[in-house]
Amino acid sequence: MLFLVIAGSAEYASLSLNKTGRDSAGCRARNAEALIAPDVSEVQRPTLDRLKALVGEWEIVVEGKPALAVVVKVTSNGSVVHETMFPGSAHEMVNIYHQNGDELICTHYCAAGNQPRMRCTSVAPDGSMRFTFKDVTNLKVPDQEHMGEVVLAFDGQDGYTQRWWSVQQGQRKGEHVTIEMRRRVPPTPKPGS
Repeated sequence: MLFLVIAGSAEYASLSLNKTGRDSAGCRARNAEALIAPDVSEVQRPTLDRLKALVGEWEIVVEGKPALAVVVKVTSNGSVVHETMFPGSAHEMVNIYHQNGDELICTHYCAAGNQPRMRCTSVAPDGSMRFTFKDVTNLKVPDQEHMGEVVLAFDGQDGYTQRWWSVQQGQRKGEHVTIEMRRRVPPTPKPGS
């Protein structure tokens, strides 16, 4: 079973926001800072260090109970962050983050069987990272819809949110998927066990 929280509607997700996170009517978007971010050249270049701090297990709440959503580990002598989404499920997917010179790259190994690559194009003042479409492999047909953009937002050391958008024929689709997670705390061992 795939556990996702669908946020927004096609109309809301396609709103045009200005640099203050407000739409043409002056309404402020929730978490606008994660949606509107300066170009990477305006702030520090992203590194794997922030993503390495995510090492561990992350969970979401489904029907009032915690469910494992993501497992993050560092591999390849510290040069890669390996993220497994929905481990053990039929929809298990992997995201690989690595540097390519000055670029921070994310390859999403999708349950749909394709592999979109995205590069970090902006980092917000709060540290949120936006990855936008670079290229994709293994599409069944050239105009097949696939993931093409993700924003990673951080709430201290124990909160982590991913906002995903799909693209088709080079155009961003209206709706997005949001996965809000909390760091899984290991159970406290019982005395005498």
